[in-house]
Order: sequence, then structure tokens, then C-alpha cells
Amino acid sequence: MAGLTMVAESWLNHRATNATRGRVLSVYIIVMNGAFATGPLILNLGDPAGSALLVVAGILFVAALLPVALTRTGNPEMAAPARLGLGRLFAVSPLGVIGVMTVGLVESAVFGLGAVYGDAIGLDTARISLFLAVTLGGVLILQYPLGALSDRYDREKLVLAVALVGGCAALVIAVLGAPGFGLLLALGFAVGGLASPLYPLCVAEANDWLEEDELVPAGASLVLAYSLGATAGPLAASAAMAALGPGGLFAFAALALFALAGFAAYQVVKGISKPAAEQTAFQPVSWISAVAAKLDPRAPAEAGYDAETEEYWDGDGDEDGD
Repeated sequence: MAGLTMVAESWLNHRATNATRGRVLSVYIIVMNGAFATGPLILNLGDPAGSALLVVAGILFVAALLPVALTRTGNPEMAAPARLGLGRLFAVSPLGVIGVMTVGLVESAVFGLGAVYGDAIGLDTARISLFLAVTLGGVLILQYPLGALSDRYDREKLVLAVALVGGCAALVIAVLGAPGFGLLLALGFAVGGLASPLYPLCVAEANDWLEEDELVPAGASLVLAYSLGATAGPLAASAAMAALGPGGLFAFAALALFALAGFAAYQVVKGISKPAAEQTAFQPVSWISAVAAKLDPRAPAEAGYDAETEEYWDGDGDEDGD
């Protein structure tokens, strides 16, 4: 799936102009997160223990390949991106690196083991799918309001507040173990809706400290940091569930978010922050791969060619020769 996502992102980069890439990126993020949120509802179409749902998933996968396979446009060129090492990026923006790694820990654990948690507390298939859909769907509703706030206030303070509230929501689930279903949906919405937007918030915080030509390679390093967290998250969360019961999943999520809040508080106390007037504009970004970083309008403009109109555009978004 990651390979298909990279192909899709490379096509978007190939077709988007400098004037449209910001809108293309926003629509892409909405479609991707919307698919993540509605995907669990497919569990209601058949027996999860049978093969029918695997067949449905396979059909959807093939259907996603058809638009690319049937197009007459040539394949986009994927140039090797410049590199900005994770160690150097951490020296420039430790909160950005630690933040995206924390999101990887929490998202991979909650979204990967959420169904296991639901089954362990006695939810049926329909309720498990709804719980996952609401938890994943929270980011669709809360990402843009949080992004708007991050453009008006210090991002370090906003990361602190979001991580703290998300951690409290996760802690309530952990303490209650098996809360009522309505309360569980509300708390799951808060955990997913606050943890996931921390990724673009922390990317924006890192970008505040970088030069324009460093934004794309920094995006690649931040995806790596997220991936490191996503690799460790399910392992650590499953150990917490084995030791503490089903609620251990959200105890782990709460611990990770509180740790991030503590580090953000340290940054705030030390005065390590950019004034709101000097911050870069917030943009939703993808953690799936670094290819989409070139669509970020904060990154330097690149020349390109539109095969459909047979026109070139330069780095300023104008046609060459104008």
C-alpha cells in the first residue's frame, strides 16, 4: 500500500502546477484521511473471520490502480531528493522530531490495536468498526481548526495543549477500562482527533526553523522519525496491554502524549519558540511518504511540464517566456 501511495503522490506532483499544489495537497489529505476513517466500516459487509472482506479489499486495491494503468500520460520522473539528516534536523528542531515520532507511536498503537481493544472489552463487529471510524475521523474535523490556531499563536504552546488534552482523554479510557459506548466514542474522537493533527503541527514547527530549500529534505527525515515511532508503537502498546489489560493500550498512548507535552512545556519555559508573526503558514501534510512534501506550498517552487496542455511553467508559477 505504501508503494501505491508513493505512486499516487508522484502523479499528483507531476500534474500539479505551482499555483495549484497547495489545493491539491489539501484535497489529497482530506481524501486520504476520509478513506482511513470510512475503511473500518467495511467490517460490517461480511464476517471478519472469512475471506469475503479480503476479496473486497483486493477489489478496491485493483480499482485504485486502474486510473494510473489506463492513463495515456507518461510516467512522472522521480528525482532523488536532497537529504537533511535526522541528527541535524533534531539539532535544529528537537520538538518537531520528537513530536512526529510520538505521533507515530500513538497512531500505530491506537489505530493498529484499536480493534483488539474493542474485542477485549466485548464490543461486537459493528461497534468496533464505528469506534475505529470515529477515532480516525476526528482528524478530518479538528485538523483545520487546530491549524488555524497554530497560525495565530505560538506552536510550542499549541502542541503542549493538544498533547495534554489528548493524553487526558486517553488516560480516562485507560482508567475506566471499558467505558460506556457513547463515552468511548467521544474519548476516541478526542484521542484520534488531537493526536493525528500533531504531525502537521510539529512539521510546521520544524519548518519555522528551516530555510526554504531545506523543507523538502526535512519532510523526508520527519517521515523517517514518524516511521521509527510507528515501528515501536504496536510492540510497546501490546506489552502494556499484556501487563495492564485492554486499557493498557490507552495508558501507553497517554504516557507518550504526556511525555510530548512535558517536552513542549520545557520549550515554552525556555522561551524556545518563534513569534507567531515569523511562523510559516500551516499546511496539512502526509506522513505516508516524503514524495508529497514537494506539493507543500511552503517548499521552493519547481519548474514543471503539463503534458495535457503541453505547457511549461517556471519556479514562479508562470509559463516560461512570459
